[in-house]
Amino acid sequence: MIGPDGSGRGMDAGEMVRRRLGRERLAAACRAVASLPLARGAGACRLGTLALLVGLCACAPVVPDRRAAGAPHPGGAPGQEPSALVCALQRSAPAVAHAELREFLRVVEARLRAAPPGASAEETLGALAVGRTQAVLVTGYDEPLLTGREQPDARFRFPILGAPPRAASYPSRAAIEAGALADQAPILFWTDDEIGLFFLHIQGSGRLVLPNGRKIRLGYAGTNGRRYTAIGRILVERGELSLAEATAPAIRAWLAGHPAEARALMQRNERFVFFRRLELPETAGPPGALGVPLVAGRSVAVDSAVVPLGSVGILDTTLPSGQPLRRVVVAMDRGAAIRGPNRIDLFLGPGAAAAEIAGRLRSPGQVRWFVPGAAPTADGTGP
Repeated sequence: MIGPDGSGRGMDAGEMVRRRLGRERLAAACRAVASLPLARGAGACRLGTLALLVGLCACAPVVPDRRAAGAPHPGGAPGQEPSALVCALQRSAPAVAHAELREFLRVVEARLRAAPPGASAEETLGALAVGRTQAVLVTGYDEPLLTGREQPDARFRFPILGAPPRAASYPSRAAIEAGALADQAPILFWTDDEIGLFFLHIQGSGRLVLPNGRKIRLGYAGTNGRRYTAIGRILVERGELSLAEATAPAIRAWLAGHPAEARALMQRNERFVFFRRLELPETAGPPGALGVPLVAGRSVAVDSAVVPLGSVGILDTTLPSGQPLRRVVVAMDRGAAIRGPNRIDLFLGPGAAAAEIAGRLRSPGQVRWFVPGAAPTADGTGP
């Protein structure tokens, strides 16, 4: 995900939402979104974890049966999950480039605020989804957590680098790790987890815990411009893992179990990501391509060349646990592995549950994007 800190969103819209929902209720919904049915169902430029590790392509959809026993509530906890979607819409509208789409986001937000208590977002907004159903391959991404230090020692010896000055070209990952940018790229922090750092590069943002317990937010600041290579695909080609086995947890386990080979394999991916420190509230998601904080379980990364940022749709897919998932989602991000109309990457938030789902999510599904011109306007009239 790419973009500046988007914390300065429209106050007028915020006040309207708070009058309807109350400040505490809205904040609680935003905090809870990552741990609602999405996380519980797993027993959570943006770069899809499995998509980039394995190099996935789209496949035909399997429409999930939402009547299946044990399926999560389609909109999350009544009275909470629609509020989290309001957060996503409120943040996105001012940043959307197209005037018609900006107005449509306000229409959707108004409908959610006027919905009866307990109504899910999917029930409230289902009538707006009049576009063509699109088959998609759904992957996920999360906000990883690492331990860090401000000074290196024998254990914390892997640097997290800030962006160097602009240049026509930059060295490869292997060269940078060998010190090629030592006098150009500032060292922000040090970590003790070389594999975790590699996965931080895949996700593009994360959280760092310092010895005093303070958490630092890290965001994407650019890359070295080199080609991305999926190391999971290499392991599959070598016969180390089957395609079905090549999940993020399995790839992590292989790297940890083969320390003599791990670094060379990770360096086969020449792309290196630079970071910047973010000043964000603990409960806010990292900024996406719209420059505003993402909302776990609601924000998706798309190919913005075919799906405009700010688009709203209903996504149907299946979680790694086998449970069906139906969500109203907002296109708030883009990713290097998300190409064409048949790919969606679902943001799952921080935490172990989010990482577990993101690492295993590779499900066919479908999305029906809402058509702004076919929806009622904010005053309730037709198009």
